[in-house]
Amino acid sequence: MIIKFAVLTPWIGGRLRDLAQAVFGSPPLQTQGGRFLILGSQERIAQAMKDPELSAYVAANSNARLQSAALTTDDWPYFYQHEPGIPASVIIISSVLIVLCCIFLRETGTPLASLQWHFFFLGAAFMLLEAQIVSRMALLFGTTWVVNSIVISGLMVLIVAANLIVHWRPRIAVTFAYIGIFASILAVYIIPPEAFFLGSFWAKVFASTAVLCLPVFFAGIVFIVSFAREGFRSDALGSNLLGALLGGMLESVSMWTGMKSLLILVALFYAASWIVLLRQASRVEDRQAIADPGAAQV
Repeated sequence: MIIKFAVLTPWIGGRLRDLAQAVFGSPPLQTQGGRFLILGSQERIAQAMKDPELSAYVAANSNARLQSAALTTDDWPYFYQHEPGIPASVIIISSVLIVLCCIFLRETGTPLASLQWHFFFLGAAFMLLEAQIVSRMALLFGTTWVVNSIVISGLMVLIVAANLIVHWRPRIAVTFAYIGIFASILAVYIIPPEAFFLGSFWAKVFASTAVLCLPVFFAGIVFIVSFAREGFRSDALGSNLLGALLGGMLESVSMWTGMKSLLILVALFYAASWIVLLRQASRVEDRQAIADPGAAQV
């Protein structure tokens, strides 16, 4: 195996070298300042190096001072980041976006108290969930248009299925949907990506979509039922979009803690939305009891 790569900094070359050594179990033969790595049979490489001309060329071009860096993994795939952490540029841009959002809310006369926190948490959770799905799919199919087409198609199918379920059973309990959300998130967290490396391409597509995108189906049921109960109000949709903005910014947390940590944030946001929903239902029952105490006693 031959790796030829444009090494811009010494630690990128060091990361390539260390990754190759971790995979093959032996140090690679390197030349051109760490930009050219040769791996494979140590016996055949040693035999080739008996050629004086080749040996002299490698010796003259292998004096690069490479630096080590944190090895990338399936959970932390950030090749151009030296070590886990959130870059200062990401923190600055996210802070600016939060400040601008608060200014716009104030200029439009929209108080924070008017936010529908249930929909806000749903939006944040869904955006993080989508980022997690795209990243997992990229491990299976590569970072190409194929990933986007598979993810978007799978999400659309499951969202349509959620609409059909709610249309068929308008009084479906959101408790069932929340249980499905947490169970499917747990399955995604536990099942490793290599479990979807099946022999058939379409089997891999259907299996990965069914498992990785399944939380979207249950989340769609929660959103549809909740949005219908709110009378499809614009403040509910606006709160959902603001939550999606927060979820998009929190996606950068994976640069520090890894991709799987996003699933924990997703579960926390869905739990928060469920708690808010239960509190709202409790307030409604209290108001009904106050308005009609006789009915409450019955």
